Amino acid sequence: MFFNIKYFTITVIVIFIALGVGMYIGFMFEAQEIVVSTRHDIISQLESRFTYLNKENEKLEKEVSLLKFSNDNYKKFSNYLLPHIVKDKLSGKNIAILKFSNDFLFNDLYDFLKKAGTNDLSVTTINLDKANEDIILSIIDSIISNNDKKIIDYSNKEIISSYGDYNKEVEHIILSCSYEEIEYNNLKRVLKKINNKCRESLISVICIEKEDSEKTYVSLYKELNISSVDNINSVIGKISLTSILNGEEGNFGIKKSSDSLMPDLP
Repeated sequence: MFFNIKYFTITVIVIFIALGVGMYIGFMFEAQEIVVSTRHDIISQLESRFTYLNKENEKLEKEVSLLKFSNDNYKKFSNYLLPHIVKDKLSGKNIAILKFSNDFLFNDLYDFLKKAGTNDLSVTTINLDKANEDIILSIIDSIISNNDKKIIDYSNKEIISSYGDYNKEVEHIILSCSYEEIEYNNLKRVLKKINNKCRESLISVICIEKEDSEKTYVSLYKELNISSVDNINSVIGKISLTSILNGEEGNFGIKKSSDSLMPDLP
């Protein structure tokens, strides 16, 4: 009797263990099916989302392409109109361009100013590796006083590169700085002295920047009461420059510190 109860007990335990193992295995299979099903749902949702985003991306690409096409046409139209808008607006003006960098945009600016009717132009590029503050101010004096011999001397020493006519009285100096080459405080000090020296000779200074330049010193120009254009490589910037050269004052362009996009047209 003792042995029968022992075997019975063991049998019951084995049965319960078997049931437990069976239930566990069954649960695992069911859980696996749930996981697989869930994975399929997630994959299906992701595929659906990807398809939607892909279609949206295609729409945006088409919109961007159309906008680019439209923008290119506006640029072509603006460039076509520009010579007609500024024709003879700068007739007879003598202008000096002073640069602290070899920037390609000034070929375009030079051509624009000539087409707008400027009388005589000079372009002076200062080599900052060889020119200290005193030399820069001496170069300004040479431009103002029409001292072409001094200009030639600086050119021969490779302190500057020069182009144009230095024998006529200058009415305006268009100044562009390379902010990677000249430190802010040095620029502020030199620019202040240049502006004061030009004002003594009744010459206006206009500072210019490209619209995509990483640094801007429009706030400095405003502080020194110097008119500026911060998008000179655009049609709007060139029209703004034309207005300033005809007596308009202010800081115009697209950057935060500028007063407005452009002067009011008459």
